[in-house]
Amino acid sequence: MQIQRITGKDMRDALERAAKLHGDGALVLGREIDAKGAVTVSVLPRPKSAVDHFAKLGFAPNAEDERPAVKAARERDPAMFDVRTRLRAAGFGRAFEDQIVEIAQRLRESGVHPIDAAAGVLGRLVPIAPGPRSKGRTAMVGLVGPEADANRGIAFSLARKLADAGRRVTVVSIEPHPTPEGDALEDEVLGAGIGMLRGDDGARIGARLVDTDGEAVVLISTGGRVTFDGRQLLRLGMVLRDADQLGSLVNYLVVPASRPRATLDRAWRTFERFRPRGIVATNCDRTEAFGPLLEFSWEHELGLVFLTGRSGDPHQLVRPTPSLLADLAFGGEQPWK
Repeated sequence: MQIQRITGKDMRDALERAAKLHGDGALVLGREIDAKGAVTVSVLPRPKSAVDHFAKLGFAPNAEDERPAVKAARERDPAMFDVRTRLRAAGFGRAFEDQIVEIAQRLRESGVHPIDAAAGVLGRLVPIAPGPRSKGRTAMVGLVGPEADANRGIAFSLARKLADAGRRVTVVSIEPHPTPEGDALEDEVLGAGIGMLRGDDGARIGARLVDTDGEAVVLISTGGRVTFDGRQLLRLGMVLRDADQLGSLVNYLVVPASRPRATLDRAWRTFERFRPRGIVATNCDRTEAFGPLLEFSWEHELGLVFLTGRSGDPHQLVRPTPSLLADLAFGGEQPWK
């Protein structure tokens, strides 16, 4: 979590500095007093919400209008109330929220602060999937999902990232007919010094890969055509397997992090037949509510593989960590902002 430390000449000065920097809603977690009497407070900024947005426009809520039940809950347990507020702001469902709070409550009895306990619990619940591995032979990575542009952007970003790390990589674009978007992807990939193959027949593409004496990683961009893409991925994999060059075959589901839960569930129902082994989340720079994505990952036991902001930018493609997931859930810093 992004806990901030603010130092003042005394307690009042430290609190005033914290309020000025992070707002009156920031939660004070602790304080330290040095030998000279200076005070350092640890604070956790409150996540931005729709209420904050409308408050800037002059529609600030009146504390006197707060519902009695909400006010009583906040006064009864401010720390746990803050945990629930942050989870709801992130878009988590009530059942998932209750599960996080229940475990965090048990950890608090061991002396762990509720926000730290909730962050740790979430980091353990949401799975993280391993990245592509070649093991000396070709690692085939199929990028499947409803948005062809997102699949192409991830293919280029990941190819650049792997190439910069010294991995041998080829990008494959499976398309029933040439498209301007495919032409643009080819220009970007070849311009970066990375090999690329295009076509409508997975078997022919596989034969060309065999003729190149194999590649460490083959990234396959699909166009969201479930039946066509599935058939060609199968044909490509069979050619590499018959040539004893197939080290691994894995499909990743590419979905936008900014979409509501219903859209994510629809993508799962459509592409479940590909048996995806992980999630690549796009558009992470366009949302503050990561609850639907993280809850979707947990419910389907489908680990997150990569998170990315701007499409096609390898510098915005990051591997998830438990601490990053906690930041996304509780309003911490994001690597795309």
